[in-house]
Amino acid sequence: MTSQLTENHRDVLRALADTAVPAMPREADPTGFWATSGSDLGADLAVAAALGGLPTDQRTGLLDLLDALAAHGFVAASPAEREQLLHAVAAMGAAPAAGVNALTSLTVALAYSVPDPTTGVNPTWQSFGYDGPPQINPGGRDPLPTVVPPGPDAVLDADVCVVGSGAGGGLIAGVLAQAGLDVVVGAAPDPLEPLQPASRTAPTASAAAVPLTARAFPMGKRYRRARHDRCAPTEVPLRCAS
Repeated sequence: MTSQLTENHRDVLRALADTAVPAMPREADPTGFWATSGSDLGADLAVAAALGGLPTDQRTGLLDLLDALAAHGFVAASPAEREQLLHAVAAMGAAPAAGVNALTSLTVALAYSVPDPTTGVNPTWQSFGYDGPPQINPGGRDPLPTVVPPGPDAVLDADVCVVGSGAGGGLIAGVLAQAGLDVVVGAAPDPLEPLQPASRTAPTASAAAVPLTARAFPMGKRYRRARHDRCAPTEVPLRCAS
């Protein structure tokens, strides 16, 4: 038993990648999708890297499975013989079946998802009509301007109020703003109480409330918020037009 990846393991992973994602000759193949194998896509290297991050006991178990495949001639076998060998090993019991499923599933997933380090895109994405993740230019270092309502009677006009400026609220606000809506993001040092799904009026907020996922409320051009003080909790009415 070993917990270290060896060249023999890498050879089996390469053969497994070309078995799970084989290169298949096809006349109409403008993007080379069918002619590209799993090892061409770097799936074996990605799986090897993933195995290195597993807990020792899990990694050892999968490496033992690779050793067993190597001992049965997996690397030198034909594609059909490799498939038969994988089925035979999986039929030996629950643990071998789980190991074969984990390795093959991970290989296929990484073959079609891991981008080429030189281009930033996976060669198969063009065939799927996917251009890859959007390229986002880094923003400036200046802090974003914020607005603190001067008092409980302050009124801010907006199309939408997003309650919460975290990962969910920030994404919601950005998408709505890009769509041309006037957006106000409400953020406070203390969390807000959950909104009842059947109500279109948000309950009051207090410093002892439990936070939930950010929500966007159509405001009908009215957003009223009182100053929220961490030391002296104040009820904060959040109202939207029905």
